[in-house]
Amino acid sequence: MNEKLIREVFKKAEIQTGNNKKNGLAKHLETIFLEDFKFPISTKTLVRYYDQYIDESVKKSNLNTDFLNAASKYIGYENYEDFRLKNETNEKELLEKENQKNGSKAIRFSLFSKRVLYVIVLILFISLIFNSAKKELKWMAWNGDHYIEITSDFENYEEGKLKPYKEEMILYFRKIESNCETEFFTTSGEPNVWYFKKNSKELELFSTLGFHPETGKTLKPITIYMIRKYICEDYEMNN
Repeated sequence: MNEKLIREVFKKAEIQTGNNKKNGLAKHLETIFLEDFKFPISTKTLVRYYDQYIDESVKKSNLNTDFLNAASKYIGYENYEDFRLKNETNEKELLEKENQKNGSKAIRFSLFSKRVLYVIVLILFISLIFNSAKKELKWMAWNGDHYIEITSDFENYEEGKLKPYKEEMILYFRKIESNCETEFFTTSGEPNVWYFKKNSKELELFSTLGFHPETGKTLKPITIYMIRKYICEDYEMNN
């Protein structure tokens, strides 16, 4: 019951302050307890109660009666005894409702159990249809620097590695190497190369736009800045 009280006290403080930091909440409660309930308590003590009953990071200690009464008044009760009695009643009512609910579940169980077998059979049937359709569809997988068509041995590929077949990706999407002589742009200035920043010192370059075949992230069009920083320091647009 003490844990419930402490949680509700700090929850109300969080609503009042818009702050969720325990030190800020404890400072707010120190002021409220002193001004509204004439109960002096330090921020340090309130932080300790937070650690004991909410974070549960330290061993719980006993709470004195004056604090329990002040805390109960803060969240709207007459005193701790009022808080305890009303919450014990609520918990008892909830338990009774749960028992009634479980009784209703037991009555319905026989009907439910008759449907379980049907559902299992239906799931197996759908799975069979899906696996058959999967083999009939065309798939592709990344093969280091390009996509290849996959027509069999689906079980050899991890989940998510197979992708729906796209002819343009098979034909044109490549991971490429580059140097200062690479034609990064068309004659009209459009990018010929797209990149993925692998780490702080390396780019992965690709022949056309799309998504990175392994991370799924969108590739970005190459820029002169990225060329000079990672590929060719002296690059000029008219190369």
